[in-house]
Amino acid sequence: MHRRPRPHRAPVRVRVVVDERGGVGEVEVEPRFARRVHGPSSAAETAPILTGPTGRLAASCRYLSYTRPPGADPRETGRVDEARGGVVRTGQQSWLRRLRPVVRPALRLVCFPHSGGVAGGFHDWGTAVPFGVELIAVQYPARADRLGEPPVDAVTEMADRVAAELLRLDPVPTALFGHSLGALVAYETALLLRDAAAPARHLAVSGSPPPAEAGRGTTHLADDEELWTAVCALGGTDPDVAANTDLRALVLPGLRADVRASERYRPRPARPRLACPVRCYYGTGDPLVDPGRLSGWATVTTGSFSLCERPGAHFHVLVDPPALVADLLTAVPSHG
Repeated sequence: MHRRPRPHRAPVRVRVVVDERGGVGEVEVEPRFARRVHGPSSAAETAPILTGPTGRLAASCRYLSYTRPPGADPRETGRVDEARGGVVRTGQQSWLRRLRPVVRPALRLVCFPHSGGVAGGFHDWGTAVPFGVELIAVQYPARADRLGEPPVDAVTEMADRVAAELLRLDPVPTALFGHSLGALVAYETALLLRDAAAPARHLAVSGSPPPAEAGRGTTHLADDEELWTAVCALGGTDPDVAANTDLRALVLPGLRADVRASERYRPRPARPRLACPVRCYYGTGDPLVDPGRLSGWATVTTGSFSLCERPGAHFHVLVDPPALVADLLTAVPSHG
């Protein structure tokens, strides 16, 4: 039985939101993904596009143009300098993305993604946070709108960069949430904020062993196929993304750097403990954490500590995000 060859279809040109801050660009999209980019309608309306092995990337695409958000500082937002084969070259950019800006926030919630994750992975949280809460997500380099930048493969360096930017913002009560790799980066950021006399109000961590037991594993030494398979096996990866070899080539350098940062992490020595409450989330059946050892997170603070089990294994954060956000904010002192 002979298969009928698929007819060639030219790429679809569509105007999209290139980054989470509102930068707009034009891209060419593989036809088989066009419906998912546009939605039910075939109209080339402005639509979001995210990158990352667990982000909701609708297509492997080629960037044709880029327009900065209104009023954006070009040194901070960057621009597309070169676009060949889907690789977007950008200037050095901020580590922070405001997903829900608030003029005078009562609380600032800062979210740190997992290995290979993008700031846009927290986009849906914007509708879950209540009035007065500013939502910011961290964008690690070598992905999404920072795809052309070299990756950073050390947790402490990531935290140094994030803390420096947070300290330049107007002082606002701040809560930190980090998942997996992001839990370690959030913890180190909390230490730096405390040292700068701007302590976080609350630290929420998820899907990660406590700092004293983290920093193990050799997955970052695996070849590309083994690394990609190991990450996809954790769940949370769109099947179309997992099968897209062009996309895999784009995101693997950043993903490998993230995994290396997590597996080679060592806490900074002789640091005083935090004083803020710490809440630790974990998913039922998560292969990366031992629930019996998670109480080790209690040792990082003199404040209160609590554990919360949720359905969904390692990527429990994708299960009922509004409930997770509500629980997280209820645990923040003077906010819930």
